[in-house]
Amino acid sequence: MKKNQISQNKKFYVTLINNYALFTISTLIIILIVLSFGIFKLIGLFVLLSEDDNINKQIPILEKGQYKNIDISHISKKNGWIEIIDENYNIIYSKGNVKEERRSYTKNELDAILNPESLPYSIKKYEFKSSSGQNLLLLSKTPKQNITTGGSDKVSSYVKNSIFQLVMIFIGLYILNILLFILWLNKKVKKPLSKINKAMNSFTETNQEIYLDYEGSEEFVQICDSFNHLVKRLKTMEKEKKMVEESRQKILADISHDLKTPITTIQGYAKAISEGYVTDKEDINKYLNIIYKKSTRVTDLINLLFEYVKLRHPNFKLNLTLNNLGEFIRELIAENYEHIEDKGFLLEFSIPEKELLFNFDKNQLKRAISNLISNSLKYNEPGTCINIEVGDTDSNYIIIVADNGIGIPEHVRNELFVPFVTGDESRNINGGTGLGLSITKEIIEKHGGQIHLASSEESEYITEFKIILPKPKT
Repeated sequence: MKKNQISQNKKFYVTLINNYALFTISTLIIILIVLSFGIFKLIGLFVLLSEDDNINKQIPILEKGQYKNIDISHISKKNGWIEIIDENYNIIYSKGNVKEERRSYTKNELDAILNPESLPYSIKKYEFKSSSGQNLLLLSKTPKQNITTGGSDKVSSYVKNSIFQLVMIFIGLYILNILLFILWLNKKVKKPLSKINKAMNSFTETNQEIYLDYEGSEEFVQICDSFNHLVKRLKTMEKEKKMVEESRQKILADISHDLKTPITTIQGYAKAISEGYVTDKEDINKYLNIIYKKSTRVTDLINLLFEYVKLRHPNFKLNLTLNNLGEFIRELIAENYEHIEDKGFLLEFSIPEKELLFNFDKNQLKRAISNLISNSLKYNEPGTCINIEVGDTDSNYIIIVADNGIGIPEHVRNELFVPFVTGDESRNINGGTGLGLSITKEIIEKHGGQIHLASSEESEYITEFKIILPKPKT
């Protein structure tokens, strides 16, 4: 996916934080619901506890003398009754489940019955005045066994049931909240993972290019992008592997071709001499000279092939030492100067006087640059000017080996560093094998550098090879 599209997606941890916040809020709402229900139950408890105080609320009715209108249902349920007593201790009104038939009390009797421990029932008294100003007394009498079983036990049972209901409601709602959160989390995580897993299995089984298109949390988008990159990379590696295999087959075919031709020639001339078809001494010497040249070519080809294979071996290591690169190039030019002059070529060079320190393998780098010089001498006519330059930039050393010769055909410029590719139409011309530049490229890359053939727009020369070597880090 594109980066700007990824930036529009939330990070997964942000999504988790948001949903944990929602989970917390929903939990608080559950707590508020439970508290509301608890308050409702508490009000019910207050109502239950205040039933015995119901008489106090009805004092105004008593004061008006409307005794029949008094509600004593909460007392009657407990098999109790009420009595209204005047100032002379006479019972002027009674109501409920009256258990004692009497009309009056003495002062001592009244004082005695107000002692709850001496009687089998509980008594509460309420004092009020009649409309005429007379002091009256209301007694509520409730059997103690009914108070025990129907009073405190009832309150205790009510409290226990209420607490149990509150706990069960909270647990139920909390578990439901957790289940909803788990379902959401499962959807957010399982969906992209299942999609990735399915794509992986399909790619493993069919080996087809399968790319994921997912919109969601940034982390999962990045995982899908990584999977797409992996698929693309694997397919690229597969194509590269196929190209390497084809290149290997081509190399084997080219080796067979390059070895077969001189060996066939050697066999033919050797047979002619050994079987007496050639008797003239001059012809024999001529044939032997041809055999020697062809065997030398076979030896050179085998040596080059050995060097190429050795350089590409995983265990091959350069013998790196810190040396002055400029001085090294000067020594290399001095070694080749006489040979270049004998071939009728001109030589120009430009090398800075300052010290150019670089870690390199002298033998291998010498081979690489010598191959470039040898190609200029091999494929160009006498009178061609060869130019060698060494440059120094902020981060790299640049070595240029160029000439103004016949140039390199366009159809081979892009494959010039491929083994057995040369600038000639046939590898047999000028004795080229097409391995020299491949070896040069391997050596330069082993040093961490690059080599390329400059285009005609980049260079004032017909052919220019540019080597870029990274400076050592200080």
